Amino acid sequence: MNDTGSTIQTLYQHDWNAMNLGHNLPTQVTHITTANGQVTQTQSVTAQIRIVAATGNATNPWKILMNWTGENFVIRPWTATTDLLSGLMPRMHLYFATSPGNQNLYISQKKNGVVSQLPVV
Repeated sequence: MNDTGSTIQTLYQHDWNAMNLGHNLPTQVTHITTANGQVTQTQSVTAQIRIVAATGNATNPWKILMNWTGENFVIRPWTATTDLLSGLMPRMHLYFATSPGNQNLYISQKKNGVVSQLPVV
């Protein structure tokens, strides 16, 4: 499930490993609140993030969607039932959307950009 109303961001274990940032960051106990009001307690880390999008252009391969900011993450293994939590800071800078019956998460810098990506259902 893509939860675009969460207070923390999910980072999958394989993505965390691929970033090779080291695994000695201090963890903290965090309460996760999702859009449906569910609250769970888990370990989290805080890191600086920047969201970019691939452009397909070899000269300038990345478009910056959001500048560097601090964000809290829960690092979890991916499973078919693991919730994908968008976090607080990205939601303050970008538009997020999901559609019924669709597992994709749509993100844009502008409202019309995210709406134009949604499938007709």
